[in-house]
Amino acid sequence: MSVIPLIVVQVRGGLKEVDRMPDMRPNNLVWGYHGTSDRYVHEHLSHGIPRSTFPGDWLGHGCYFWEGDLERARQWSERHVIPRHGGKPAILAAVIDLTDCLDLTRTEGRELVAAIAQSVYDELPPERHAALRQNYYRREMDCKVIEFILASTRKPDGSPRFSTVRGAFQEGSPVYILPGGLISQVGDLDHIQINVTDPRAIIALDRVNL
Repeated sequence: MSVIPLIVVQVRGGLKEVDRMPDMRPNNLVWGYHGTSDRYVHEHLSHGIPRSTFPGDWLGHGCYFWEGDLERARQWSERHVIPRHGGKPAILAAVIDLTDCLDLTRTEGRELVAAIAQSVYDELPPERHAALRQNYYRREMDCKVIEFILASTRKPDGSPRFSTVRGAFQEGSPVYILPGGLISQVGDLDHIQINVTDPRAIIALDRVNL
């Protein structure tokens, strides 16, 4: 496994060196699924999936996929996309390259976020601190920290270090509740999500036949 020599981040007062982060798993291709409406399938396949710029994006701005979970993408389409945009549920399947991934399921990725957060917060105007909304559904500080990392980290040749962001999230209700207070810590909506920030990380994209 090769190792990027060093991640360098620009912060107030100069450059801050962050611990070495190894390249991703040897088999770095995964399936991701994007729930949408059939009204947008042709546009997405022709011009790419639109980039989310919601201030509270959980993993920063970009194109979001459910990793390995077609059914979760279908649920998202049915419950969130179709009621707002009409049409019929549609799922796009992507082969995503995680070679250059800010992977928050790994210790190195979480440590990088932890190392940068205070500097990002300190750079904000004081009046913005109280206005930040950081809760389960709207994660503005997380978004700002991740966006800062994406914009500031570089490979030795000067190119962006990361093209994807990956995170695991607990969500939903316990999958079982048994007598005696035995409650599952697994949620029925738990998932791994991928944010593609560079379209070149999408190796293939096609519609799933439902």
